[in-house]
Amino acid sequence: GDLYSAYLLRQEAGLSLVRTGGTIFTARVLDLITLIALLAWIFLAGFRDHLPAVFGNIVYSGLGLAVLLVLGLVVLGLFRERIAARLPERFAVYLENFSHGLFRSMSKLPMLLLSTLLLWVLEAARLWCVLAAVGALVEPLRVAFLALAAAIVTTLPLSPGGLGTVEALFAELFPRMGIAATLSGSAIFLDRFINYWFILLAGLVYFLLTRGRK
Repeated sequence: GDLYSAYLLRQEAGLSLVRTGGTIFTARVLDLITLIALLAWIFLAGFRDHLPAVFGNIVYSGLGLAVLLVLGLVVLGLFRERIAARLPERFAVYLENFSHGLFRSMSKLPMLLLSTLLLWVLEAARLWCVLAAVGALVEPLRVAFLALAAAIVTTLPLSPGGLGTVEALFAELFPRMGIAATLSGSAIFLDRFINYWFILLAGLVYFLLTRGRK
């Protein structure tokens, strides 16, 4: 998905694939860091003592990954010229183009962080609406934890868009959040239809109407 996004951005903006890849990478890193930070905050604030230790291990591993990503960006920003000097010319050009796309996007960091935070708030709001629609009224903090945990699962390359893994996660967590078993199945089906199958179908229609003709 990210590779295709970089390809479309190259087609629209006329930039190299490596440079657009740097821009897409920035977006993904900010998404992941913000997601992990929010999930860790919610987990430590209210759920650390109510969930199995495996969930704590996942959160702590995510925090470690976020730290490594930040350190990697710092190292690349400080030493990219030295690194490029040790590479063959062809790969040095790739590194320069990638870094240009990466750090030029970082110049708009406040706006990017704000839009990313808004995105995750909307994700939680969507899940809250789904649960309310089937009659399961859950505290907003718990809904936010569920939505962010599902988003973490979708970042893992286990299946396309977290297909199957998100459903399994919800089936495990919904009862622990006080959602009745009689409502869980309907909530899972409705949420995944909105957040997976509808997007998939809409993307297919868009592709057929635009890119499919070219």
